[in-house]
Amino acid sequence: MATASKSCGVCELRHITKLSIIWCTECDEELCTDCQEHHSLSKPSRRHNVIPINEYQKLLADVLEITQYCTAHDKKYQMYCQKHECPCCSKCIVESHKECGDFVDLVDVIHNVKTSNAMCETEETLVEVAENLQKIRQHQQNNVKTFQENNRLIYSGYDRGIRMINLYDESISDITRDKMPCECNIATFRDNIYHTNYETDYVTCYNLQGEIQWTIKNERVLSYPRDIDVDHDGNVYVVGFTTNNVVVISPDGQRHRKVLTASAGLYHPTSLHYSGQNNQLLIANCNTQALLFNVI
Repeated sequence: MATASKSCGVCELRHITKLSIIWCTECDEELCTDCQEHHSLSKPSRRHNVIPINEYQKLLADVLEITQYCTAHDKKYQMYCQKHECPCCSKCIVESHKECGDFVDLVDVIHNVKTSNAMCETEETLVEVAENLQKIRQHQQNNVKTFQENNRLIYSGYDRGIRMINLYDESISDITRDKMPCECNIATFRDNIYHTNYETDYVTCYNLQGEIQWTIKNERVLSYPRDIDVDHDGNVYVVGFTTNNVVVISPDGQRHRKVLTASAGLYHPTSLHYSGQNNQLLIANCNTQALLFNVI
């Protein structure tokens, strides 16, 4: 039976302690550098299979419990009794299996098991199980993230700035204490908060710590910004009340352009909603007219 020792087994018999560097699968023993050299040159052991000691230490405990030596006779297993489906040493054959007569070389049995269709199918199944476990783990992580995102409510507190309510314990925290207009609008996407200020014509992006990520102001393109929303790629859509349009802003705030204008029926638009499921924009004018557009 293999042990978890890090010392060379041969040297320990000589009352010398040396760190092992390999494990011999045939000798069932760990060897140091000096013993490895002798082991690789000696005729009885030069063809033995060895693995690095760090790989050996990664083996499961059940694998380490497997022994190549007969527990009754302390001799190495050599044959496999197909009648009793067990490995045998030379003494086992004489004492317990002399009437069986159906023996196979143990090396051939191991080789056939490794190359059998059943083993290949088992390996494929294990690979598939590992992939499914990875998918389940990723799905759980996504669920946790979604729960964390959905378990909070971010709103404009007027003169108290932008605030966040933890829906789990109902605690309230301040994201930024900057005073906001009474009719400002807020949208969130992942860890970003997007805010419009119709008094200053600014559109601002904050992180959850209240730090400004970017700010846009272009009165010729977007004046009196009102409602705001974000698509599944992080693009920000804003309605301009006096410019009668919808402007889309890139996630990094570096680019913006008009996507809808008065020619599409917009007249003092006040509200906007992006439907990720249908990839559509729903816009409401101040005259109670609502318009639905496909986002291309």
